[in-house]
Amino acid sequence: MAQQDSVLWYDRVHELDEVTVDKKREPYSRKDNPAVELMRRVIEHKRLTDPTKKDYCKYDTYQKLTLALNDVTPQQLTEGALSKIPDIINHIEACQLNNKLIMPVTVSETVRRNLFSEKPLRHQKVTIGERSEGIDQLFQTGHEMVKTLRDFFTDVNLYEDNIKLLKQNFLSPIASGAIAFYRFHIVDTVRVGQERCIHLAFGPDNQRDMGFSGELYVMDDTTYQLRRAVLTIPRQSIVNHIDNIKIWQEFEALPSGEMVLASDDMMIEMSLADVFAKTVILRTTRHSGYSFEHIPSAYFSNRLKQNEEQRAKERDDKFWNEYRRTRLTFSEQRMGMFVDNLWQSSPALRTIGTAVKVMLDNFIETSKPSLLDIGPVLSTVSVNSVDGLRLRIGGRTTKALSRHIQIEGYYAHGFRSKADYWSATVRSHGFSLSAAKDIRYPSDPLMPTDKDNLFAAWKWGDDSKMMAYNRQQLAYEHVLPSGLNLSAAIKRETYEGRGSLEFDKIKTTELRLALGYKGWMVSHAVGIDGLLGGELRYNTTEMRWRQKTSLKTWGTLRSDIRAGLEWDGKPWPLLFMPAANISYLAQPLTFALIDNMEMTSDRYASAIFDWDINGRVFNRIPLLNRLKLREYLSLRTWWGHDKPYVEAAVGIHNILSFLHVEYVRRLNYISGLPSANKQGVRIRAEFKF
Repeated sequence: MAQQDSVLWYDRVHELDEVTVDKKREPYSRKDNPAVELMRRVIEHKRLTDPTKKDYCKYDTYQKLTLALNDVTPQQLTEGALSKIPDIINHIEACQLNNKLIMPVTVSETVRRNLFSEKPLRHQKVTIGERSEGIDQLFQTGHEMVKTLRDFFTDVNLYEDNIKLLKQNFLSPIASGAIAFYRFHIVDTVRVGQERCIHLAFGPDNQRDMGFSGELYVMDDTTYQLRRAVLTIPRQSIVNHIDNIKIWQEFEALPSGEMVLASDDMMIEMSLADVFAKTVILRTTRHSGYSFEHIPSAYFSNRLKQNEEQRAKERDDKFWNEYRRTRLTFSEQRMGMFVDNLWQSSPALRTIGTAVKVMLDNFIETSKPSLLDIGPVLSTVSVNSVDGLRLRIGGRTTKALSRHIQIEGYYAHGFRSKADYWSATVRSHGFSLSAAKDIRYPSDPLMPTDKDNLFAAWKWGDDSKMMAYNRQQLAYEHVLPSGLNLSAAIKRETYEGRGSLEFDKIKTTELRLALGYKGWMVSHAVGIDGLLGGELRYNTTEMRWRQKTSLKTWGTLRSDIRAGLEWDGKPWPLLFMPAANISYLAQPLTFALIDNMEMTSDRYASAIFDWDINGRVFNRIPLLNRLKLREYLSLRTWWGHDKPYVEAAVGIHNILSFLHVEYVRRLNYISGLPSANKQGVRIRAEFKF
């Protein structure tokens, strides 16, 4: 549907911000409720009305995503930072969707080809055009910023039960469980275009849950197809940083009679804090070119997808003139000029821009375009028991220097040990050649953070047991079109004890092969005696399965299951050990109360389950529900001896919108171990909507 038409019907419905239940009305009942009966039929028929469930379906998607400063005032244009930008008045425009003045700072466009096959079940989304212009160009990894925006403000497909928006799970109003989660009311019978529709209003049973409120327009016939949807979130929702969300979807009939999604527009007004400028995200999506003809199998080839996506960023104006389904505004058209003016206008703005880039990247650029980035910044200063104060400087080359070869490395110095350390890696076309001389805690390779991360330097456990290593490695990794990941590596390494960890020098030469596919990984490593100075012969096999599962209105469950077997025997410092997190920093999928080197074994099985309940319980507790707190549970077990070790954690996150705190307790391996940490508190900061 054309943009001006969207505005016309938006003006008619925008007053309905949310659906609430009037306390003067009778209690809501799902029994003998005409709205509920109608929605049951809509849900029952949705597989028949979903075009992607046909034998074949193909269509193109054009999407424009704009990031802008929101609610700009005349005072801001004459005073403060904005007033220093040359020609700023010509970059301010009125937004028809919220009737406010905005200043666009980034605009990105994508064209995607969507392919579906029911038998066999296949789905392919191929990006055939992609461009971006704006403040993301001010730093080398700006494409990651655009990718993050697309990930957070993604498509809303009402035909899917679980809708991923803002990295949160929202239940669709036509999901299989929608009747129990939402309250539906019939408002009226109206005409939308030429079609007669039943107008329904809906909202979540509990206004604080992760759900939508809004309006649905259902065809008043036996097809029960959607004609229009207007979505928002309740004002009492526990979603963070969001002032307002509006989603408008319009479905249109094809000449063949199928009702398909034609337009999908979104506006999200947000603010991180009062001290920051408010921003608005405008996402305009148009679907066209629907076809239900046979699609050859070759069209689903990952190789074809890779070839198309390699050309996506090289499309010319002719391509965009053909596929662009909505116009660029005047400010969006002159975005390049605006960015130049922005960067040159004020030293203060450049300082702020540099600080933001460092926070996003954890690296500092050295030029524009940057050929070499310095970092990671958070690993520059750290402390450990052997080195005392440790300083590190590192860097990485960028694609501006070479698109085919990447080099990264660091130099570090320990002031107490007076030792020097270094690491260097060269990567090209799936191959990597690396060498390093450094020290680490035995469980460092199992941690999700860099071993020198400043926030992980505060330890509760025995931090005196460290080991020095000297490693040279040649590795290769390749991902097949099917998604199967193949990797191989040959590594020469020597180990020596440091601090209170004492053992004779160990020399190994190892060949490792691994296969990975959709969360699964199987690997086998062989120690070769006599090759490149290796002195050990061993065989080690490991398996891992990692999965993130949406539990719909009950949050998200992350699972990590592993098992390993050492066939021939290794020196005890190189045996299997759990991911023992001995810092006070809460890290996901790790053990918080196992001490350094406390548990080692030649065979093991491990299972960790982290459940983010996302406020489902707290939302139902009076007074507590006003704090927007969210619950967290975790169960972690490691079986390497006679009986499994078990610890459990209970946590609260979203404290002040950013803080995660958890209480952890051992459930066994307590008696007879006076040094065992029976309980503890762990903390971390995290950003979530």
